[in-house]
Amino acid sequence: MRDSPDRKREEVEAALHVNLERAREKYEKRKHEAAEMAGITEGTLGSADGTLAARELTQRQQAVREALDEYRSAMRAFADFVVHDKLPTED
Repeated sequence: MRDSPDRKREEVEAALHVNLERAREKYEKRKHEAAEMAGITEGTLGSADGTLAARELTQRQQAVREALDEYRSAMRAFADFVVHDKLPTED
């Protein structure tokens, strides 16, 4: 039977890994959505729909940046714990 510190470490690592995967999936989804909108925007430049599409693209690009920041933060927390035994801080 494993002792409690090992079990606790595994639980923390598993939770951080789940968080990392969720952040990665969110980032990939937002990146795909922005790429689709970029294609739509390109086809509507010079029209009223193009202006609206450009605004939407800007918002989607911001969502990609935010998702990337979350992904980086999750990677940092996971790596800090696995490599340095540093527990994540509450934000």
